[in-house]
Amino acid sequence: MGSRLCSRELGFGQPALCSQCLLRAVGLLMQGEAIAQLKSAKASKGEITASVAELNKAKENLSRLEERSKLKPGIPQKYGKIDYSQDFFARQAFFTVSGQLLVETYACAIGSVYTFGPTFRAEHSHTSRHLAEFWMVEPEIAFADLKDDMNCAEAYVKFLCQWLPDNCIDDMEFMAKNFDKGSIDHLRMVASMPFERISYAEAIKLLEEAIKKDKKFENKVEWGIDLASEHDQILASRQGHV
Repeated sequence: MGSRLCSRELGFGQPALCSQCLLRAVGLLMQGEAIAQLKSAKASKGEITASVAELNKAKENLSRLEERSKLKPGIPQKYGKIDYSQDFFARQAFFTVSGQLLVETYACAIGSVYTFGPTFRAEHSHTSRHLAEFWMVEPEIAFADLKDDMNCAEAYVKFLCQWLPDNCIDDMEFMAKNFDKGSIDHLRMVASMPFERISYAEAIKLLEEAIKKDKKFENKVEWGIDLASEHDQILASRQGHV
């Protein structure tokens, strides 16, 4: 009854129910019987409601497994040709990571290097800041750990936040006048303050605490999720950094 998907759920094999699907179907029957017993025993409304919610979730999971079990192996085709409408961009597209691969060897040879160019991500995201197509600066650091990565990212963000008001003050004053009155002060604050660092587990715990205080999120908070913009806002604002 684990969370791993079997080969048939991923489309590798004949379109038939896998053992996990059958186990979940049996679980549905048992859950339905449990609800009937609760009703006959005149259990509280809360107990019955919770059991019904669990049953509905189990039905939804089983439905997803059944759909996946019907997937055919290989590349989707239509009229004997590849059906690109099923792809992320809904058309033929080509990707390369050649620049990044090359610069990894340069990092070992000459030290501080980075790439800057167009980037494509064929994946869904919970934040508007994670685009499918964008330009990205990507430094490569040899013999570094996570702490080194965070130090590099923090230094780079602080440099930009200080560089903008120092070198583009006319543009920043225009932004402050027409769009965000506190934009210049915000940049200088970020450039001068240390960044707080927390683990993923701590972040989830803080978000769960916010929910207990009646904070509502569009994206469900649970272990394993990719944090969305609304989650980032809560985590940053707790230290007054937003």
